[in-house]
Amino acid sequence: MSTWSFKEGKREEGFSDLDLNIGVAARGIRGFRGYMMLLSRDNPNTAIVIGLWADEESLKASEEKVMEGAKQRMAELVAGPPKTEYYRVFSFETKQ
Repeated sequence: MSTWSFKEGKREEGFSDLDLNIGVAARGIRGFRGYMMLLSRDNPNTAIVIGLWADEESLKASEEKVMEGAKQRMAELVAGPPKTEYYRVFSFETKQ
C-alpha cells in the first residue's frame, strides 16, 4: 500500500496519471492480481494505491518496475515520495 501526498491542487492530475500508468505497467508483471486506488475524503491532497500480488517475488518486481517509474513521473506533482507499507491479506470478500 502506498500513500501519495500531492501538492496543492495536483491530486486529480497526478492520480489520473498513476491510474493509467500503474495499471499498464503492473499488468505486465507475473503475479499481478489487481489494485485499488482510493481518494481521501478527509485530505484533498492524498491518495492511496493498494496493489495485490500473488507472492513476495511479484511484489519485489513491482517495486523495481512499477513504483520507481511512478515516483519519477510524479516528481513534479507530489509533496514528497510516497509512504509505502506492507500488509498480508488476511481475508477478502466481494459480492457479485
